[in-house]
Amino acid sequence: MSYAIPGSDLSPEQKKSFRQQAIEPCLLKAVHFGMVDNRAELIVRDLSPDELGLKSWATPKLCENQWVPWFNSVRPDIIISIYKCLQLSLTPKTSSISFYSGAKRAQFELESCYGGLPILQNLQKVLMDPVAREVLDELSGNDEKITPLCSTMEAWFTEPIVIVQNEILNIELYSHCDAPGDYLVLGGFVIERAGAFIR
Repeated sequence: MSYAIPGSDLSPEQKKSFRQQAIEPCLLKAVHFGMVDNRAELIVRDLSPDELGLKSWATPKLCENQWVPWFNSVRPDIIISIYKCLQLSLTPKTSSISFYSGAKRAQFELESCYGGLPILQNLQKVLMDPVAREVLDELSGNDEKITPLCSTMEAWFTEPIVIVQNEILNIELYSHCDAPGDYLVLGGFVIERAGAFIR
């Protein structure tokens, strides 16, 4: 059973291993499902909100003691692997996150990963700036740059969430109170055939 580990409990080497473990099964599935004939035809890049049909990592409004749908859309020509989430809200309200596709489901409790929230106070001015938020989005896949700021607000998944071609990914959020929403970045990878992606 997969569970969430606070980023502050992991060394840089362990995080590197988690990231590699998130890529390997996707490469195998890409060949298995006939996306390509061999791995050399694949490219791997960091996950962005675009692949999930989102404009940003801002969550919808949260409701007290209810599961709230975030999205249920993934491009059909890619494989996605999600290995962590990064909480950038000053006063986070999301207590759990659930991923499911068909009969597959994984649920992670996040509150135990919020041990370093005082650090967020130092980011308050940055997070209120839309341009700065875009920069943080770009850094979300670069642990060496963003970890010194947000390592204690990370939840790393012991097993990645892997969604293959034509599967529908559903993500829901749970909160113990009503709230406008959080800014929750999903760390992951997109695996696709070389030349298939044009932004």
